[in-house]
Amino acid sequence: MTEKRDAELFITKYVDILKANLNEKIDEINAEKNDGMTLEKVDNNAYYFQTFGGKAPAYNPAILFGVTTEIRGTMKGLADESLLIATELVVSDKAELDSMSVMKRIQRYRRALQEVITDNHDKFPNLEMESLPDIPFTIQRSHYLALGIGVKITY
Repeated sequence: MTEKRDAELFITKYVDILKANLNEKIDEINAEKNDGMTLEKVDNNAYYFQTFGGKAPAYNPAILFGVTTEIRGTMKGLADESLLIATELVVSDKAELDSMSVMKRIQRYRRALQEVITDNHDKFPNLEMESLPDIPFTIQRSHYLALGIGVKITY
């Protein structure tokens, strides 16, 4: 008997890996750059799925996951399933930052996400990764910027 395909298991494993490694990677980048710009760490309670519930995020930064599944198969039950996970790191848009500082902040956070995923690629079958566009948005008159990595896990 083969192991059941369980999207929930893969999502939980993915989130656990981020929680266990992302802040360490942020510390590494801060130490490497050592230029006065310090990335803030992500609180373990700052991980959200699909929505902030219409409210401003309670944490800065926060991680927002958009999750969907993709199924390709035949009517005889043979199918490939993929999880598509948009991993968006959301930061408040600090008005005091100049455009160069915003660019550096975005690139460093994206690098941290990418390196954590790359360092743990062996824990997922057929992992593919792509960058996602930066998305500015407003919730309750507060401005935010979401930057991220898209992950596709086929199982």
